[in-house]
Amino acid sequence: MLNNIGRTMRSIRKNKGYTQHYVSSGLLSQSAYSKFELHRIDILASSFMALLEKVDVSLDEFHYIMNDFQYTRRQKFINDFFRTTFNHPNKLRQLITESERLLSDSEDQLVSDIQCICTALIVLHETGSIEQARNHVDTVWERLSKHENWYLIDIRLINSILFIFPIETAIHIAKNALKRLNKYKNFQDAYKIE
Repeated sequence: MLNNIGRTMRSIRKNKGYTQHYVSSGLLSQSAYSKFELHRIDILASSFMALLEKVDVSLDEFHYIMNDFQYTRRQKFINDFFRTTFNHPNKLRQLITESERLLSDSEDQLVSDIQCICTALIVLHETGSIEQARNHVDTVWERLSKHENWYLIDIRLINSILFIFPIETAIHIAKNALKRLNKYKNFQDAYKIE
């Protein structure tokens, strides 16, 4: 994968018609940049982020390009979850199956949280019991409630379990989430979460 980073950056740079000098100017020596493209050296994450800004490509887009213009299995799984209608048990079961595959490869807190949420939503659909559903997401909420900051992915997770809480609790959580979301008021697409 590391080899693909330099190769992908080179492809983007060439497709945009940029020279190595232009892209590396003020960030790295042209020689160091050339070695980075050829994967002869690694560069600091801060330098890499600055290079992405220079070629006007976000980190998410870079990963998408590097993965041959596709999402990785994990990213596809996450996107599928947030696009799923939560009252569609067959789709939720498919997500649980995919989460099991992903978790068999490596430990992943987000994938694990989504698995718990999918299970809770299926339980809610099959039993109509909010209490039984809540049992499956309590660990997700307990972990997130302890965070000093909530990031966008955290708020999206909270949004997907909000209706499982008693109305007074849900209102309190929603107000807290909106307050924390205020930090993102100028960030792209944050308004959709709001």
